[in-house]
Amino acid sequence: MIEILLATYNGARYLPEMIRSLDGQDAPSFRVLVRDDGSTDGTQAILMAWRDRCPDRVAILETGAPTGSASGNFRRLMEAASGEYILFADQDDYWHPEKISRTVAALRQAGGDGNRPVMAFCDLVVVDEQRRPIAGSFRRFQQLDIGQGLTLPRLLVQNVVTGCAMGINNAALRLGRHVPDAALMHDWWLALICAACGTIVPMPEALIDYRQHGANVVGAQAYSTRRTLRSWLTVWLRSERRHRFQRNYARLMEQAAALAEKLGSACPPQAARQIAGFRSLPMVDPVTRRFRALRGGYHPSGVLRVMSWLVRI
Repeated sequence: MIEILLATYNGARYLPEMIRSLDGQDAPSFRVLVRDDGSTDGTQAILMAWRDRCPDRVAILETGAPTGSASGNFRRLMEAASGEYILFADQDDYWHPEKISRTVAALRQAGGDGNRPVMAFCDLVVVDEQRRPIAGSFRRFQQLDIGQGLTLPRLLVQNVVTGCAMGINNAALRLGRHVPDAALMHDWWLALICAACGTIVPMPEALIDYRQHGANVVGAQAYSTRRTLRSWLTVWLRSERRHRFQRNYARLMEQAAALAEKLGSACPPQAARQIAGFRSLPMVDPVTRRFRALRGGYHPSGVLRVMSWLVRI
């Protein structure tokens, strides 16, 4: 069974278009599991009307107490999911008709016997509120090195997997479904699980219109050399920026510790060494720390991002 997890919250403005894109998928059979996080704008009425129209396809998960975040909403959905293949959907995007079928095909091709965690994720077309194109490739828009970015050392520092673009197999769901509080985002956590214990497949095609508007939880911002340099300088000119980086750095370490604890003795030896190497960085002197970060690949993609990272750690 193919299962789509759709998290909603006050999404009435764009949700009908997202629903139309799901209704228009060329995949012959799939189930949509929806959870609303306490909307007050008519979202729930839209969802109930969709369920009444498609009772065999759409199921609404009981809300219970709101989680207060998109990641928390997806965590609840993951705990209730059971599909052989699971895809993640945002309420304000638009899926191209082949989004489900191509993602599942990539998962099946890479999945082997189904016992190895597998993730596949597509590129996105960045669009504005009216779905007018801003950039044909989200990856180029943000200058993300997807190939190098899918190694475990890189993912411990920088997530390059966009949640709405990804699909996983049931083995990845079973291993990663209980997302710890230390995880920064559900998609990042699942990417770490699959990088450590399985496979991540970057799909070249852009299969989603990734809508940008004022209420995006996580949006797309074009990579800018000037902005990167300015950010780098302000870290040292403003003490609050330095403190913010240190908090984020500490959270990366907490996420890595949670990953090591979750995998335990099941963690492959190479992945265990890579996680331990990353967690050791704060324990050594600054020169050794930067040398190990470079040698071990514990840095983001892009020359300026790498320089900024090495200066700050």
